Amino acid sequence: MRHHPVTPFVPLLALALGAPAAAAGLPPAAPGDLTITEFMAELDTVPAYYGEWIELHNNTDRDIDLFGLRLDGSSDDEGIEIDESIVVGPGAYVLLGVDDDPDRNGNIVPAYVYDFSKLTMDHTEDELQISYEGLVVDQVAWTSSSWDVIKQHSEQLNVYMLGLEWANDLPQSWCQSRALYGAESWYGTPGLANGICDGSNGDADGDGFSEANGDCNDLDPAVNPDATDGDTSPYGEPDDDADCDGVRDDGAIDDDGDGFAEVSGDCDDTDSAVNPGEAEIADGVDNDCDGCIDDFDLDGDGWTACDSGAVVDCNAEDTIVCTAELIGSGDYVEGSCAFAFDCDDSEDSIQPCEADVAYDAVDQSCDGIDRCDQDNDGYNATPSACLDGVDCCADPRTGAPGEDCDDVNRDVNPGEVEGDPDQGGIPDGLDNDCNGVVDDPYLDRDNDGYTEAEGDCYDSADDPAAASQNPGAAEVCGDRLDNDCDGMPDDGCLDPALFASVGGGGLLCATSPGAGGLGALATASSPCCAAARTTPDVEPPRPPLCRRPGPGRRRRPRHRAVPPLRRHRGLLRRALGQHAGAPATGPLPVDPLRHRPPGDRGRRRARGRRPGQRQRR
Repeated sequence: MRHHPVTPFVPLLALALGAPAAAAGLPPAAPGDLTITEFMAELDTVPAYYGEWIELHNNTDRDIDLFGLRLDGSSDDEGIEIDESIVVGPGAYVLLGVDDDPDRNGNIVPAYVYDFSKLTMDHTEDELQISYEGLVVDQVAWTSSSWDVIKQHSEQLNVYMLGLEWANDLPQSWCQSRALYGAESWYGTPGLANGICDGSNGDADGDGFSEANGDCNDLDPAVNPDATDGDTSPYGEPDDDADCDGVRDDGAIDDDGDGFAEVSGDCDDTDSAVNPGEAEIADGVDNDCDGCIDDFDLDGDGWTACDSGAVVDCNAEDTIVCTAELIGSGDYVEGSCAFAFDCDDSEDSIQPCEADVAYDAVDQSCDGIDRCDQDNDGYNATPSACLDGVDCCADPRTGAPGEDCDDVNRDVNPGEVEGDPDQGGIPDGLDNDCNGVVDDPYLDRDNDGYTEAEGDCYDSADDPAAASQNPGAAEVCGDRLDNDCDGMPDDGCLDPALFASVGGGGLLCATSPGAGGLGALATASSPCCAAARTTPDVEPPRPPLCRRPGPGRRRRPRHRAVPPLRRHRGLLRRALGQHAGAPATGPLPVDPLRHRPPGDRGRRRARGRRPGQRQRR
């Protein structure tokens, strides 16, 4: 472990005492005038009644006299009240300890020694409070679950939190000191400026501020120096310091008496001539707090061209929450929101929330969109709806023209299904899907007695073959069409891919999957094939396609459509109408997978033996 260099203690008694008591030091008058900035709770190497101490800081610009100040701990402590005048100068630290012997207390010089029996600190869980005549000036409470107060180390307030009375109640504002003092390897900066806690330069809550640049609660993105500090959401919580200025909820107070506080839009609450109710004048000041300086309403409609990025709700009775992201999205209803600026300050009929004229390519309502979707079905009207001589309603993202052929009927657009949805999909005399044909699923365009609504899978007036496809047609084998509209072309027919030529014996036949899976091998003229051709619903007998291989035989893959004929001679004889035990007549058929007589293999092997070598059996 690397030891930090010992920091010599510099007594600040002179700073703490400041001027004599007769110099009229004043008591603390408001919360945060004094704050607890460091404390040593317990030690290991000496008894606690020698080494405990508390450090306070004067956050004001005036002298503060500690006479009458109370220090209290947990409910078990009696507490103490300072009974002598101790004046602390502006921005100075003062040290209060339980012992003034530098040989026992770590060589510190407390400005006031208090009774240990009346105020002790437990490093695992305790609290400290300073008050004056009932006014709580500051307090800190810690527990072992939220703090890490350990023996031998003082707990110090991050130097960036000085003067922030609310922030020094937060556990994340404190850390253990890493500076050594005294001769017993104690850690702390008693009476000196505190150090910087680790992580002070990071932005943990992503609000753009770290502790180093003013964020007094870097675990809450609603708290930072740019926030407005109020007592209700979205301006913080009651009794907090959301803007980190050291004063709680000051944004809810009308400091200049003009009727507006910061939470109600006053951009300068120190000047009563600046608030949202003022008229803008040419003085280089944002008098009306709209975010722009010297902007004027040129057309007299109450709006200027100042774009602050704000959005206004044009209909308080609907449930739409207006945001900049909503406007222009697929969920936006035209005219429900507007950007809070005059998008044409030369025309008084154009302003936020003005009624928009449809199909004129002009944005009267200042939401950035011309009124091209009057039925709010998500589709812009076709160019035919545009006013004479106006090019309107193109998709602002793609430039494509609108496709809604009836922009006053929500049941008519390219995304609808033909037929009136409110009447169960019956013909309604409308072109609901905007494809140019009215009630097309209910028309029999190929005159085969069926419509698309009745299951016709191909209803075309331009293709003569369409009439042969409908639910009442019989499947025609080999035309690769779904004649009966059951979703399966040529179902119940022979599969030509399963035919193979047999030398001297015609074709092998197998029924298609639609007729019950692979059927029996047979010649093309056998009753099996005839049945498969003429009666698709009758499954022919299916003898086994493969025999179990005997010893020494190499197992063939089972995925072959037709096994090699040399391994199934009995099956071949049955397919040719011969008895399994009768000798085959005529030449052996050619194995279509090997392209040579299956019996030729033994003769080739015999010819290839060496002299004296016996044939393997």
